[in-house]
This record gives sequence, C-alpha cells and structure tokens, in this order.
Amino acid sequence: MKKRAKDVKRVRASKKESSKQGMAISRSIDVFQGRCEKAKDQLHTMLRRLGGIGAPAVVMQLVTLMFMNLGPININLDACEYFAGEQAVTSAWAGNGYRIAPFEIKLNPLMDILSVPGFCMALLMVMMVKDHGFSMIATVCSSWVFVSRSVTKRSLWQPLGDSSVKSVKCGNVMVARMALIIWILESKLAMWLYEQPHTSMLFQHPRMQELLKSLNVYRCHMYMGSYGTKSPKPTHLWSPTPTVNMFNLPLPGGKEWAPMVSKKLMPDGRVQVTGNSLLKNSQTYPREFGFATLRVWKMTEQREFPKENTPPKNLLQMKAKDSWKDADLKDVFQFLSLGTFKS
Repeated sequence: MKKRAKDVKRVRASKKESSKQGMAISRSIDVFQGRCEKAKDQLHTMLRRLGGIGAPAVVMQLVTLMFMNLGPININLDACEYFAGEQAVTSAWAGNGYRIAPFEIKLNPLMDILSVPGFCMALLMVMMVKDHGFSMIATVCSSWVFVSRSVTKRSLWQPLGDSSVKSVKCGNVMVARMALIIWILESKLAMWLYEQPHTSMLFQHPRMQELLKSLNVYRCHMYMGSYGTKSPKPTHLWSPTPTVNMFNLPLPGGKEWAPMVSKKLMPDGRVQVTGNSLLKNSQTYPREFGFATLRVWKMTEQREFPKENTPPKNLLQMKAKDSWKDADLKDVFQFLSLGTFKS
C-alpha cells in the first residue's frame, strides 16, 4: 500500500511538472507569435511606404531580409550620424537628451560600410530611426574633391573616374550603398543632411542623380567658417527640406583665414595643388554646427506621408530590373539569406 501511495504521488508530481512546462511553452509560443505579428506589421508598413515613394525593389528586398533575420525592430532612435568622425552632431543631440547613434569605423572596426556586416549594421541603424527623425551623412570625400582629380580622373563626363584606383572603386560603392540608406530615410520622412566640400563631385554619381530626379532635394551653399573653423571651408549641404538654407550664415568679418591647400608653380607652367594639414583637420565639424543641426531640425515642418503602395507578393522571388551591381550587394544578400537567396 505504501509503495502504491508513493507511485500515485510521483505520478501527480510528474503531471504537475508537465502542466507547468506546457504553460511555459504556451507562453513562449504566444510571445513568439506576438513578435512575429509585430515584425510583420513593421515590415508591411515600411514596404508600403517604400512603394509609395517609388523606391528600388532592391531596397525592399534588403529590408525584408533584415526583418526575416531580426524579427521586430526597436524603432527608438531620434537620429543617426553616418561617418561620424569626432561626433560633433552626436554629442550635440545626446547632450540635449535625444537618442542618437553614431556610425564610425574609428569607434568600431565592424562599422565599415564596405564590409557585409558593416553595411547590415548601417541598414539596421536607419531602420531604427523614428518617423520624422534625423540623419547626418558625411561620406568620405577624399576621392571626390578637386585636389585628388589628377589621380581619380573624375569629371562631369566621367564622375565614376578610374575604377582601377582602389580609393575610387571604394568611393563609388560607398556612395551607391548610401543612396540605398537615403531611400529608407525617405520612407520615414526623416530630415537628412548630406555634407560634402563644395568641390566634391559626389552628387554626380549616377545613384545620386537618380535620387535628385525622384525626390525633392535642396542644396545649400554654406561655410563651416561661420560655425568656428579656422578656414572658411565652403560646403554643400543636400537635404529634402528647404530649411537646409538656414545653415547659410555670413562669414564673420575681420578674421584672417588659414589656407587649406598649398599651390606650387611647376617648370612646365602647371600649378600643383596639394592639401595641407588644415585640410585634413577641416573634416571635423565645429561644435556649433552640431547644435545647429538640432535647431534646424526642430524648426523644420514635418512632411506628410504620400499614398502608400502595396508591394509585390513575390518580392523575394522576383528579379529586380536593376540589381544595383555598383553597390556590390551579392555577398550582402547571401549573408542575410544564409545562402538561400539567389541574386
């Protein structure tokens, strides 16, 4: 009898434990299903918006694969800063209580937009930005400016230059990938600023020309010297909002400006122009410019979302008319799809 009573207790305890495990599994399934539904809603919203602005199919495929890998994304960033350097913009926003993420290879070697994980990290960052948020972009300009043209061979007629030169090839891929990032920013109606020196030919890149034709983009000619640099540094800011012209402040008078380039007359009569140390240092934004980005963003009226379009149901299976080979995405697609997506 005693043995039978013990067996009964053991069976009851086992059933009780099984019941607890069953409830835990049920809760886990509910949580998983909830996360799946949230990810599905986020994905469909982003795809409809991308379709509404006429974004390339490649952008929608990348976004879809990101959600398939990560599930729901915590969209909690007020802003992000690409190629952040000394993080003048990040510091200004963070110091005023905003959530901003910097993307800078000096901070983390993985933040290399030319690498597969680096570009995926850049995609995740822009997908985390809130609607009507902000992004500062300052792609490496060294292969796009006037000073380097004897090496890069870039011109108005051949803006992609000599792709046999490594810096030129990398610069071309970098800009193509940032164009994809801008499409996602536009789907969120975020204010973005794309900064380049005034001699830069970056916006002659075919992908940037496509953006200019597809979107309303404004260009502001301004001077970083108005914000505290040692040289005037004429600069162009590109943005989807006309308030970008607020950055155009007059240069302070009565100030001696230090030159950023040195000129040398060659024996054959040509003038050789080389950048000095001040040119390199001018890549760092003055502190006041960082605060100006926040002020202008606050003064910018929020844009209204256009009519959304339903994306194709076979988005991942369809072959995009333009595969964006210039953005070198084959390894990115393979990485995101674990080798199951044939690009």
